[in-house]
Amino acid sequence: MKGQSSSFLLAGNFYERLQVPPGASATELTRSFRRLAKQYHPDLAPKWMPDNRMFHSLREAYETLSNPVKRRVYDERLAYRKGIRARSKTEGARAHSPFSHRARPAGVNWRSGQFKHFADFDVTVTIRVPWSRGLAGGVQHVSLKNSPIGSFPLRADFVTLQIPRACPHGHLLRVPFYGRMDRAAFRAGHLNVRVEYQLNAAFKRNGIDVQTVFEVPPWDAALGGEFSLRSPAGPVRFRLPSGVRHWQSIRVKAEGLPHASGRRGDLVICVKIVPVAPKNAEQKRLWAALKQAHV
Repeated sequence: MKGQSSSFLLAGNFYERLQVPPGASATELTRSFRRLAKQYHPDLAPKWMPDNRMFHSLREAYETLSNPVKRRVYDERLAYRKGIRARSKTEGARAHSPFSHRARPAGVNWRSGQFKHFADFDVTVTIRVPWSRGLAGGVQHVSLKNSPIGSFPLRADFVTLQIPRACPHGHLLRVPFYGRMDRAAFRAGHLNVRVEYQLNAAFKRNGIDVQTVFEVPPWDAALGGEFSLRSPAGPVRFRLPSGVRHWQSIRVKAEGLPHASGRRGDLVICVKIVPVAPKNAEQKRLWAALKQAHV
């Protein structure tokens, strides 16, 4: 019985290894893993399992299923493999079935549901993420329903991927074998997801630099000082020199978009001096005095 139990937990899927149903909650996963870990921990390894394979198998299953992103991907693969096995049972008996032994391409492991990469089935989609998301990174759900139409279907309608921290604009994230696929020939392409930054109308991209316009009244342009503006990445503080000119550019280092080299571009602030008309006699007198002082 012990030998049968070990071979079952080592060969079964991750849910079978942890002895939980596919819809088990996080609490159920943890409870079952702790119970089995106590039984098969290396310090308590039975004599018939000298290499501790059982404990490593349990830990692998728990680390995957306890992570929501990894569990979603694993469930997709598990469902797909179950569909392949069900289809092979109905078509495997046919003499000219594409799933027969002779029809399988060389180098493809049919039992594990692996594919051979076929570059013509590669698909590239573009997603636009907020500036703050691209800098901070994080989990991103990508819908593939609006992807280019092809003669072969995509493997899934959506994917969940991890955007790296400080992801460069235009960076490609590859999801292997999630492009178009030909199940009969065991060929599949890769999915390439291009990450681009989404900027609002007040900001324009120039390479990895970002440009914006900052409006100031004449007195601030004359006196200068410390100012701040809110960019999509957060608040930015900068200094205007005294006597700044109309449309003069102020460059704030490392406040632009990330580059593949690891550095960041600059935020280029174009100063726009807004004309101000006197609203009453007192303001008109003060403007006249200011003019007289500069004559």
